[in-house]
Amino acid sequence: MTRADSLSDISRDYLRATLNYNPSTGIFTWARSSKSAQEGHPVGTDDGKRALRVKLKGKPRFLHRLAFIWMGERLPPLVDHKNGDPSDNRWCNLRAATPSQNQWNRGIQKNNSSGFKGVSFAREVGKWRADIYFKNKRKTIGFFRCPTAAGVAYAKKAQELHGDFAKF
Repeated sequence: MTRADSLSDISRDYLRATLNYNPSTGIFTWARSSKSAQEGHPVGTDDGKRALRVKLKGKPRFLHRLAFIWMGERLPPLVDHKNGDPSDNRWCNLRAATPSQNQWNRGIQKNNSSGFKGVSFAREVGKWRADIYFKNKRKTIGFFRCPTAAGVAYAKKAQELHGDFAKF
């Protein structure tokens, strides 16, 4: 998922004349030869976070956002990769998302010590605490003796509140 970049200068006709897109594989290829590219060759370079970009009209463009234009869909402010893999641009893996939904679909953070999303140790009570964010507010689900129980509680609440965007 990435924040909206301006693609107002890229029309569907221009995009389809320049790139081919296979919605089943998520792979873009050059539609015609140019100075720097050969027809039929895959496009996309890693942006450092595994999202693929290509330079069009002098600017780097994210392929997952170009997929919406290529497919004739309205370009949403945010595009989310359902499976969390920013290099997987299959059409079935892309969806429009709000900023909140995009946060719900994030995986476990690198500094997490419990091994479960939404679970941390509450020293003040000596138990594991499960918290979830919804409507920009943190809600405490409860306190538990072990991180696994807190993780299960988080997963149930995430499914209830976040639906298809729940990740646990």
